[in-house]
Amino acid sequence: MSDDAEIEKLLRFLYLCPVGLADHGADGQVRMMNALAVKMLMPLSSDGQMENFFTVLEKVAPDLATLVQGYAAPSGMIVQDRAINVRNRREPRHYSLSILRIEGDTYMAALSDVTQTVVNEEIARAALRSQAAQEGRVEILTGVLHDIGNGITGMGTRTAILGAAPPWDELDQLSKLGAFLRQHRPALEAALGPDKAAALLNFVETVVGRFQHRAAEWRETVGLFSKSILHVQEIINIQRQFVHGGSTTRRMLDPGELVEDALAIQRGSFHKRGIEVVTTLDPDLGSFDGDRTRLMQVFVNVLKNAAEAFDVNGSKTARRTLRIRIRRLPPGHLEFSFTDNASGFDAPGGFLTITRGQTTKQSGTGLGLSSCVQTVASHQGTFTLRSPGRGLGATCCIVLPIKMVAEAEASS
Repeated sequence: MSDDAEIEKLLRFLYLCPVGLADHGADGQVRMMNALAVKMLMPLSSDGQMENFFTVLEKVAPDLATLVQGYAAPSGMIVQDRAINVRNRREPRHYSLSILRIEGDTYMAALSDVTQTVVNEEIARAALRSQAAQEGRVEILTGVLHDIGNGITGMGTRTAILGAAPPWDELDQLSKLGAFLRQHRPALEAALGPDKAAALLNFVETVVGRFQHRAAEWRETVGLFSKSILHVQEIINIQRQFVHGGSTTRRMLDPGELVEDALAIQRGSFHKRGIEVVTTLDPDLGSFDGDRTRLMQVFVNVLKNAAEAFDVNGSKTARRTLRIRIRRLPPGHLEFSFTDNASGFDAPGGFLTITRGQTTKQSGTGLGLSSCVQTVASHQGTFTLRSPGRGLGATCCIVLPIKMVAEAEASS
């Protein structure tokens, strides 16, 4: 092969090299520049000219000329992996610039496109920031739940002591006094007279009756406190599972208890909006196999969406109702349906196609619904959302397979 052919081959290689290359002198005057370098630097050239390398890069790297001209060694790396940011019409690009003195007045500049690397690093940093923020929120929530739990535990302990306390001694003594006076009424009438004796007996009996009524109210109040405290403790335990991610262990679950626990978390939202919740459970529902924490998140999200649907303009205001029904479907499935008379929505065929980002709320992200669909699908179930039209309410239907206890034990 002739020298001219070799030179042509070398020039072609440099021209098509996947790295932008520019051969220039100490004054920045370009002797040769391959196609990629021209493409990369063109957005920086105000007049479209590429004669001088320093002039083209003056806006983003004004010190290049000083660095190159002040480099005294006969050869070596002058600039290495310097970040150059270029804004073009479509999107910003990020380049890595290196300048090497080969010998004498011969300098070679190399530009590499590192945009994707920069984007990936920013994504990683954003993920780390998000993770740090999430960990901070988890730490705060853990502390709050811990403090509330301690307070509730103290209240529960004190309430349990009050509930276990013996009957009032004063009431017992007054009852004995009343019985004694009734037993010795003739002697009492002889000493005080019939009217005064009767008045004394009536007074004692009235006091005893009032004390008995107050004691009954006290026992009822203590019982209500105990029940409410247990309810709050259950909610705190559920919230703790959410904060820490919960257990991914699947086990046999009671469908009614699962929905009731989800309602416990959202009951305040329904009460605030004046929504009546009617729950119907078919007999002999049995148990089913599932991840309690993840399914709880699904039901809590469904109930939250149902409550917020009444906030949308156009939703019915008279007798706001959410009807929940759990029933068995042949063969071997459970159906959880949540039907409201809220705002509803328009969708082809009445069924909403749920994809990531799909939402029926103006301020929604659509991530909750898609997450619900994924969780139900991981349980080999189906999740559907349908409505007869805007202003006509909606129904969310979740169907999950049943795995009976005997089957679960046989497969374990």
